[in-house]
Amino acid sequence: MSEMGQSNGNMTNELTNLYYHSLPTLLPIITPSPLPSPHPTPPQFGEDGEDDGVSLYLPLGGGMAKLKGKGTGSGTPPGGPRGKVTAFSHASRRRLLQTLAGIDRSNEALPLFVGLTYPGAAWSPNPADWHTHLEAFYKRLCRRYPGCRISIIWRMEPQKRGAPHFHLLIFGVPYLPYTWVGAVWSAIVGGDAVHAARCSSVQKVKSWRGVMSYASKYMGKASGGGAVFTDTDGQALMEVGRHWGVKGRQHLPVTWVRYKLLMRQFHRVRRVLLGAARASAREKARRTPGWKAPKRKVRGRNSGLWCFMLADEALRLVGAFAPDAAMVYETPKL
Repeated sequence: MSEMGQSNGNMTNELTNLYYHSLPTLLPIITPSPLPSPHPTPPQFGEDGEDDGVSLYLPLGGGMAKLKGKGTGSGTPPGGPRGKVTAFSHASRRRLLQTLAGIDRSNEALPLFVGLTYPGAAWSPNPADWHTHLEAFYKRLCRRYPGCRISIIWRMEPQKRGAPHFHLLIFGVPYLPYTWVGAVWSAIVGGDAVHAARCSSVQKVKSWRGVMSYASKYMGKASGGGAVFTDTDGQALMEVGRHWGVKGRQHLPVTWVRYKLLMRQFHRVRRVLLGAARASAREKARRTPGWKAPKRKVRGRNSGLWCFMLADEALRLVGAFAPDAAMVYETPKL
């Protein structure tokens, strides 16, 4: 197997392993405490209503925990507009996986996997048209299912021939005919009957683990595999706009809550989260020959971090270390 193939293979189960390896050795050390109410609203937090400016963000029914610190290395992106997008960076990949991990699995039906490709020798040399085509597909999907709250998490990547290819996770649609997807997409991009029969794929997912595995393998591949976006003449296109995004974000089943912590509570929670991430990496290294666990460290005494963790485990942390923490509905900046 080539180095690129091995790298993609290692990346395939990265998210799945980190997410599904819970805390077999760390959680037992936590003093058992009643779980907080799913929607607690105490009037103040801490012992005297103090606010130390540090928080724990949890997505209800999701699979991650994001600890926000303060000062240098807190993990909060700097303000201001981002520059031009030229590649699918590791930071962009992290935001994509965090968005997926924040989805509420308790009440949401499993999404559909959909792939969309362009005709073999013809696609627009203007990257803005690619995003317009995707928006048109989303609007037609909403018109076909007017009573559904439809949202799409999409990822665009280059094929070996240089054409764009879209990976979609479609939420809110229980069934999608393969023939309809091919016909609609081919009509949008100007394909023929042959293209309509081959331009799309629709798959049903059986579990949330399958969703995360698919996201890690196909949607979470970082740039650098050799393929680049080009026009039909083979000229490289460097500025193609965003490589991933969300359509119908208001319908995406994600609800974040923020627990306000005191600094001593922050350090206790961070110690457990950091230990959990390291333990998961060691477990993956034991199960995957040739894979080396990356060093997981924080950059400052009061800096934050994030890790994949089941919602009930994260609530257990709150109940053990910050039972009096106030909760507010607030979405973090990923």
